[in-house]
Amino acid sequence: MAALCDGCGASFPSRNAVFRHLKDTDGACLSKDEYKDFVRYVRKSVKPPKVVLLYGYLPYDGCSNAKDTGNDSLKRTTTTIRDGEDAGNIILQKIHELQNEIDGFDDEGDGDDSNNVERESPNSSYSSNKINRSYGFHSRSSECTSQDTNTAAITEVMTARLFPLRGDMSMDDWLDRVQKKLDEAFDQKTQDLAMDDGDRSPVTPIRILGRQDMPNIRFNAEMDVTFRRIEYVLPVDFFTWPGQNAQLKLQDIPVFKENHKHDIDHAQLPAGMLDDSTKSFMVGLKNHFKLLKTQVVKFDLTDKVSVMEKEFSEKKLMRRKRDKKQRDAEDEGDKKGGLTKGASAANDARAQRPTKKPKPTKKPKTNALKCRRYHNFTEKLMAHDYLTSRRVDRIYHRATLKFPMKNCEAPESTTENTTYMVLSMSGDVFLTGQACRLVGVIVALGNGMIDPEFIDCVFDEDYPHLIPTPPAPHYGMVSSEVHYANQEGRTKRILSPRMSTRYKEGWCNETTIRRMKDWQKEVYKFVDSKWKKNGRDESGRLKSEQEWTENVLLPWADKAKRHLEDYKRWKKNQEQSLTKPNFSLASTKEASGAASSSAPELPPAPQIEPIDPTAPDIYHDVLSHLRKLDKSGEWPSTSSKRQIVMVSNSATGDLNDKNSGPGSLAIACAKAKRNEQTKSCAYSFVEGQGGASGSFSVGIMPGGLQKQPKANSMFPDLVRAAFELETKLFPEREPSSTIAINRNAQFRPHTDSGAGAGQSTSLIVGLGTYDGGELMVEGDQHDIRYKALEFDGWKQRHWTMPFNGERFSLVWFTPKGCEGMKGIDLDCN
Repeated sequence: MAALCDGCGASFPSRNAVFRHLKDTDGACLSKDEYKDFVRYVRKSVKPPKVVLLYGYLPYDGCSNAKDTGNDSLKRTTTTIRDGEDAGNIILQKIHELQNEIDGFDDEGDGDDSNNVERESPNSSYSSNKINRSYGFHSRSSECTSQDTNTAAITEVMTARLFPLRGDMSMDDWLDRVQKKLDEAFDQKTQDLAMDDGDRSPVTPIRILGRQDMPNIRFNAEMDVTFRRIEYVLPVDFFTWPGQNAQLKLQDIPVFKENHKHDIDHAQLPAGMLDDSTKSFMVGLKNHFKLLKTQVVKFDLTDKVSVMEKEFSEKKLMRRKRDKKQRDAEDEGDKKGGLTKGASAANDARAQRPTKKPKPTKKPKTNALKCRRYHNFTEKLMAHDYLTSRRVDRIYHRATLKFPMKNCEAPESTTENTTYMVLSMSGDVFLTGQACRLVGVIVALGNGMIDPEFIDCVFDEDYPHLIPTPPAPHYGMVSSEVHYANQEGRTKRILSPRMSTRYKEGWCNETTIRRMKDWQKEVYKFVDSKWKKNGRDESGRLKSEQEWTENVLLPWADKAKRHLEDYKRWKKNQEQSLTKPNFSLASTKEASGAASSSAPELPPAPQIEPIDPTAPDIYHDVLSHLRKLDKSGEWPSTSSKRQIVMVSNSATGDLNDKNSGPGSLAIACAKAKRNEQTKSCAYSFVEGQGGASGSFSVGIMPGGLQKQPKANSMFPDLVRAAFELETKLFPEREPSSTIAINRNAQFRPHTDSGAGAGQSTSLIVGLGTYDGGELMVEGDQHDIRYKALEFDGWKQRHWTMPFNGERFSLVWFTPKGCEGMKGIDLDCN
C-alpha cells in the first residue's frame, strides 16, 4: 500500500520508504514542529547504531566550583574526573546537548523525553551510569582490575549508540562542536586548575579525538582488547638523588621521542652518545625490566603444572574457534535474511569444498609463555586469585623528555631542565596499582637498594606470605593506548590511532593522529607540572622525589631485606623437607572402615590424649571433642577450591615428583580452574606441619535447608560446645550463626569469600599443643593460642604463620543473609 509524505505530499511504496525519505532530507519538507515530532518518534522507536569514541582526559576535581544542585551523583558527573568513566559520562552528556541543538530543541527539557545518546552497557542488564570502555572493569565484574584513580589518559576507547551525522556535517565539524561544548563547560573551572599548577596555561581536562561506526554489534571495548599499554613519566632524579649513583649523568641523556614505525613523524634518528658509566647503568636498567615481565621458558613435559595449563589453553582456544565459526555463520545468515538459511549455506559451502591434503605433523613447541602471579603488586588480590596471573609483554624506555624548571630554589645553572624517562609497559590487563608498583621496584633495583633475588621472592606463588611492593606516585602514570588486533581484522578498520595502510577505514588518517599528538603533549605537560609542583630545594633535589624516597622507598627497602632473608630460610627448609623420607600411610583406613584404592587407610586409633594442662578450663570441653573427632578418622575432607587458600604438605608425595612438594598452588588452581570437584582425604597430609588437613563449617548457612552443613547432624556435641564457647569468651558479642573448624591448617593470604563475603566481624581462637601458628592480619602478627581475636575477615587480608604440632582453630562469623540467626539455638539432634 502506497504511503504519502505529510510534508511534500510525495507518494512512496511503504511507510519505511517515507521514513527513509525524511531521514535522508533531514525533514526539509516538514515544518519545525512537525520535524520535532518526527525526531521524537525516531528516538523512541529506533535504536541508534553502535559507534566507538576516542577520547583522552586529565584527572580533575572541580567540586569547589560546582553549582549546588542537591544531586551528588550529578555533581560528580559534571565536575569530577577520577577515571575514564567520569570523563566518558561528561562527553556523552555534551553530545546529547549538541544533538538537541542540531535537532532544533532549544531548551534541555524539550528533548529529554527520549534520550538520543545511549550508553553501551558493559553487561547484559542496562545501566545508565556505567559505560563500556577499554580501561573499565564492569564487564569482568571485578574491581581489582579497575583503573588507578586520578590518572591521566592519552587515548581511551568507549562504545555508545549515536544516530548518524546529518548530511551537512562532517566528522571534523562534529568533533569540534563537541569539544567546544566541553571547553565551555570547563572554561571557568580550568582557571583555578592553571593557578594551582603554576605556569601552566588553562586546558580543558577532556579531549574528544575521534568517532567511527562499529559494524560488529558484539564489540566490547573492555573485553576485546588485545593488549593495553601504560606509560610512566619518571624523573631521572629518582636514580641520581644524593648518595645514590651520583656519578651518573642521566640529566644529559639525549632527548628522543617515541619513534614507532606507525608514528606520523617517524624518522631514522641517530642515537646519542653516553659516557661508559651511564651506558652501563642503562643496560642494567634494561635487565631489571626483563626480570619483571612475563618469561618465555622451555616447555617441560614432566612439569604437571605446565601440562595442565597447556591443556586448559588448548581447550579454551578450541572453544574460541568454535564460537567464531558459529558467529560467522550467524552473521552470514543475517545478511541472507535468516540464521537457518545462513547456517545452511555455510554447511553447503563446506560440503562442496575439495578434500584437503592432510597437514604434516607439527613439531611440538619447545617454548612456552609462563604467566606470573602479580599478587604482590596490588592490594586487592592474593596469590590464589585467578586474576593475579597476568601477562606483561614488555617494559622498556620509550622516550626521553625535558621540560624547563622554573620553580626552584637552587641556581638555574644547576637545574635548568627536568629530564624524564617515559617507561612503557604493555600487557593483557593491569591490576589496580600494578603499574605504579612495578615502577617502584624498578627504582629500588636501579638504586641497588634490593637484591635482584628479591624478584624471585615477590613472584613465588607458593611462598605463603605477602611481600608488599612500593607504589610510585600515581600522577606519573598515564593510560596510553589499547589495541584490538582481532577486531580490526573482523571489522576491517583501524581501532587505535596510528599510521597504517592495512585498512582504509578507521583512525589511520592524519587528522586524528594530529589530534592525538597534540593531546599527548598536554598530558605530558600536566604530569610535569605535578612532579614540579613543590619545586627543588637549595641543593637542586626535586622535592617530590625526596618526599617519596624518604617516606616510602627507604622504609620499604629495610623491610624488603628482612623479607628476603625470611624467604631464603623458607626456601631452604622446603628443599630440605623434600630430601627427607616420607612416612607411609599404606595401612590407613577410611572413616567407614572399608578399604579404598583411592585413599590411604588409617592406622588403628590410639588412645585419646589427656587434656593439655596448659589449656584454660574454658576450652577443655571443645578441645576434647576436637581430639576425639580427629582420632576417630572421621574428620571431613576438604574440597579442591578450599585447598587453594591452604598450604598442603602431602604425606604421600613422590620425592622425585617436583609437583608433589609442599604447597603447590599452581596445581590447586589448575584443578579448580578445570572445575575438578574432587575432595582430598583429611589424613593425606603431614600431621602437625600445617597441611590442609581438613576444614569444614557448622551452624547456619544462607541458601535454605538444602545448603545447611551436614556436620551439624554428624557432630552435634562439638557444634553445641563450640557455640557455647563463643558466649563464654565474649558474652557481650552478638552470637554468631556459623563456625569454620580447622585442623592443622595453614592458610595462605586471603580474604573470606563465598559464604564469608559480607560477613560480620570474625572471632578466631587457636587450640592445641603447637608452636608458631600466629595469625597475620594485614602484616600484623597476633598470637591466638587460647587468646581469642576479633578482626574483619571479609576486608582484611589474613594468613597463618608456619607451626609445628597439633593445631585446631575455630572461626565464628555470621554470613550475609544470616543476620539475626544464632547457631547456639540449633537443635542438631
